[in-house]
Amino acid sequence: MEHTQGEAVRKVVHVSTASSWRGGERQALFLASGLADEGFSSIAAVRRGSEMHIRCVENGIPVEPLPFMGEFDGFSMLRLAALLRKTQADIVHAHDAHGVSFASIAGWLQRVPAVATRRVDFPLRSVWKYKGLARLICISEAIRSICASAGLSPSEMPVVRSGIDTEWTRGIADDRNGVLQEFFPDGGVSYLLLNTASLVDHKGQKYLLEAMPAILEQFPDAGLVIAGEGLLRDSLTAQAEHLGIGKRVILAGFRLDVPRLLVACDIYIMSSHMEGLGTSLMDAMAAEKPVIATDAGGMKELLEDGVTGIQVPVCDSSALAHGVISLLSDTQKRQTLAKKAREKALAEFSIARMVSGTASVYRDILSDIDGKA
Repeated sequence: MEHTQGEAVRKVVHVSTASSWRGGERQALFLASGLADEGFSSIAAVRRGSEMHIRCVENGIPVEPLPFMGEFDGFSMLRLAALLRKTQADIVHAHDAHGVSFASIAGWLQRVPAVATRRVDFPLRSVWKYKGLARLICISEAIRSICASAGLSPSEMPVVRSGIDTEWTRGIADDRNGVLQEFFPDGGVSYLLLNTASLVDHKGQKYLLEAMPAILEQFPDAGLVIAGEGLLRDSLTAQAEHLGIGKRVILAGFRLDVPRLLVACDIYIMSSHMEGLGTSLMDAMAAEKPVIATDAGGMKELLEDGVTGIQVPVCDSSALAHGVISLLSDTQKRQTLAKKAREKALAEFSIARMVSGTASVYRDILSDIDGKA
């Protein structure tokens, strides 16, 4: 629902306490940038000097830099409350777990309804701070179910999926030969498998490595690139060497050229055993790539097995290997799945759809308040 000229513009203060740049911050920036079309202006209360701070400035979003020194930083709390008062904010929206405390308390002090978005499928801790919210937006039904099991009301937890730039890889030149030469300079690799995720336990890369020997037995010209960084780099490197697949598995670290890698790859794989939704999977589907993913968390809501991709059980290296082998054995199947994945991404994964869904939540809250006035 686009804003009609002449309607009053409502004000939203977004709260982002993170110093890092990950999926949640990316979504918050997409939202703050797109809300103007829905009749909402945005101001971002961000951690001073963070990547979110820098990118908001670059995108012309007004910012209020705050220190956010811990979850109960009294100075930042009072500054946020003062910002809500000064801007006459209509909504305060927290985009990370620590931000929920700031939004809830500052909102209560200024009688501004607080909203938060929950993007992870970890068990909910500190349930008390979520009970002060007007709404808790969940990015998947899986997350909504977890939050409901913690005692929160399902009626106050609308599901609004994250959005992606569905044209992110369009116009990127296919540098397949360059990618293969960069990661496998000795040659011998014809099929490129790709995973883009932090090297942490819940991303499940150890199961993907366990699948590689069986894959290489059938397709010795396959190679796996994992683009991401994290605490498990050393253990995954040791695992690859132990399995004798070190020359066919590349831990590429954090990459700024993920679109280039997506365009070049033959199959995209998500091996997570916990996943709130899976925007990296959504990116691969939008890039028209055949995808294999586990049924962790919200990913089972994104894929239709055998139609838009291949879905396998979590923590099952044999199933991952079977999925990869089945796709590498069937070019037509890869092309068909990739085309259907792209169609689904265009229909359901857009940023505009996410912004519109979030704006609808805001309107419901404000309508309830106006009705009680």
